[in-house]
Amino acid sequence: MIFNFKRLKAERVAKGLTQAEMAKRSGISRTSYWKKENGKSDIGVEEFTRMLTVLGYPENKISIFFTKSVDKREQKINIVKERRKQHAGISNYAKSTSCD
Repeated sequence: MIFNFKRLKAERVAKGLTQAEMAKRSGISRTSYWKKENGKSDIGVEEFTRMLTVLGYPENKISIFFTKSVDKREQKINIVKERRKQHAGISNYAKSTSCD
């Protein structure tokens, strides 16, 4: 699982909070918060818990801040599978509309 920094920013913006407000409510400096929101610095468990509280999320909803890690090989396999599905759809359409 990979932390989705864009989601953290989106949730902060959706709540109408500036980085400075979010930082103050989370108990960290604005510079430190900026680094964390932009992936330049790690977010500790306690800090993340405080951020969730500020954003109004219970701890059992933290999954929205994470994405599944997909390696390049798996991405290529998924692309090939999708292309095969598309090709099969085109072939089936061509067969059903042929002039016999």
